[in-house]
This record gives sequence, structure tokens and C-alpha cells, in this order.
Amino acid sequence: MSNIIGLVGLSNSGKSTSLKYLNPEETFIVSCTNKQLQIPGFRKKYVKVSVEDGKLKGNWLISNSYSQIEKILKAVSKTRPEIKVICLDDCNYLLSNETFQNALVKGYEKFSVMSKNYYDLIQTCQELRDNLTVVFISHIENFGTDIDPEYRMWTTGKYFACITPNSVNPKIITIMGIPSQAENNIIIFGRV
Repeated sequence: MSNIIGLVGLSNSGKSTSLKYLNPEETFIVSCTNKQLQIPGFRKKYVKVSVEDGKLKGNWLISNSYSQIEKILKAVSKTRPEIKVICLDDCNYLLSNETFQNALVKGYEKFSVMSKNYYDLIQTCQELRDNLTVVFISHIENFGTDIDPEYRMWTTGKYFACITPNSVNPKIITIMGIPSQAENNIIIFGRV
């Protein structure tokens, strides 16, 4: 069973930027949005995924397809022993994209399917090889007040209202940052 970690925080708090400290030779990034990460030399360090001579090459996938992501995760787990960390960057956008893709579908069943897809992704990650760490990078939102905050992972709709950062996995790193133009943003690591 793989090690799952949640890296959660508000927008512009440095979640994705913190990936620059990982060794790119041991890291595989799945970008759930079509954005290039703000990491110096990103394109040289992270090469888009391709298949050459039947082998999976590269360490960067752009996808918001559950089936494609799950297929790649399993392939990395089985065939890429040098990869020690898989990061699912902006994974909350999987739900957003699916919401818009199903905007014209009537009925409540579509929300059940969306929830099942996200749950299945978490289950797939848990079933990967033992020496692999999977990092779910997600936004959070405050459903409480400034005085008594109640942070939850950012999701679409109320179906996932029961998901708080600690309910997904006890290993949660929360980043609360003060964005600035300086290279050294103030970042506080702690539990919510």
C-alpha cells in the first residue's frame, strides 16, 4: 500500500511551487489543469509523458481524465521503480471539469458518479506499490469563520461536505501563505 499525503492550502499559498524541492528524477507530476508549474527549468526537468518502444517515458502528464490518470498511475507503479513520488497537482479540478462536462445531464445520479470517480482514484492510489508516495495537492476553503475556521478540501457541490483534510488521510500538510513578489514567501506549515 502506498503512502498518501495531502498537500492543501488556499490559492497562491505555494502548494505547487513547493514541488521545486523534489528530485525530478524520482518525481512524476500529474497536472489536472493545463498549467505549467512555476518551477525554474520546469520543462527541462519534467518531460511530457510518451510511450517509446512500449515503455513509459517522461515524468509529466497533463490530464483531467480519471481513467487516463489511473492507467498512468498503475503503469508508473509497475514499470518505473526510480519514481518515488507521484504528485496529483490541483486534483480538486477533476471534480470541476467533470461538473462542467455533465452540466446538461439532468438528475442527481451524475453527482454520485462524480463522487465515485474521485473515490476510485483515491483507492487506486492506495493500491500502488509500497515504496511510492502519492501527494494529493488541493485547494481548501473555510466553511467556518475567521475566528473559528473550519477548513475543507475544495470540492464541487455539497456531496463532499464530509471531506475535511484530516478525514481523507491523517498525513496532511497545510500551507497558509502570504503571496508576495519576493522569492521567499512567508509559508507556515501546520495542521488544520
